[in-house]
Amino acid sequence: IIVMDEKYNILISKLDKFIRKYYLNKIVKGVILALAISGLWYLIIVIAEYYGRFSSAFRTALFVSSITLYAIVFVTMILWPLLKLMKIGKRLSYSEASRILGKHFPEVADKLQNTLELNSLLDANAETRDLIYASISQRIEKLSPIPFLSAIKIKKNVKYLVYLAPVVLVFVLIISFKPAIVTEGTERIVKYDEHFEMPAPFAFYLENDSLQVRQGDDFTVNLSVKGDYVPEQVMI
Repeated sequence: IIVMDEKYNILISKLDKFIRKYYLNKIVKGVILALAISGLWYLIIVIAEYYGRFSSAFRTALFVSSITLYAIVFVTMILWPLLKLMKIGKRLSYSEASRILGKHFPEVADKLQNTLELNSLLDANAETRDLIYASISQRIEKLSPIPFLSAIKIKKNVKYLVYLAPVVLVFVLIISFKPAIVTEGTERIVKYDEHFEMPAPFAFYLENDSLQVRQGDDFTVNLSVKGDYVPEQVMI
């Protein structure tokens, strides 16, 4: 009986490791998808704000909705499986884990579930305990060679990078060719309660090499103007 108990504990230990890897896999997947969703939303709102120049009220709504979205994504995709990995809260039961394993190893689906069920009957059936022990031991022998951990392949989460890669690429392109979209758009979203004046459609560039002049002499200001249009008059 002691030997059988040790075998059963080994089986339970394998299930515990499977459950840990199950949640670790969820965390890896969650991090990739969370970055993709959050990054996409960030790009949408900063680009929209840069070109749309929304009102303070609308920027406030954008800011609040962004914080809410980021919180939901973080909690559901990363925090919850992390808590489960740390054994906080309700976790995947051995019975549920056996059903998941049964999908990957059909030949052990019933054996694993029956082993767990038989073990729960030991205390309630003192007369048939030896028979139940023998049945459990027989099933454990057949389950021992099965590599439970191989049912979950964390590397498969690489396929989710297809959602993150375009977001990163667009962000890099914006930073490379027009960083003002990110910097100015982000500033106005973060400072949602401030008023921002519409910038002038042109800019002045002083072209004098020196701004020194002898007192009483005339001074010519050389000025160039660049922008969407050029003003007819410039006054100092």
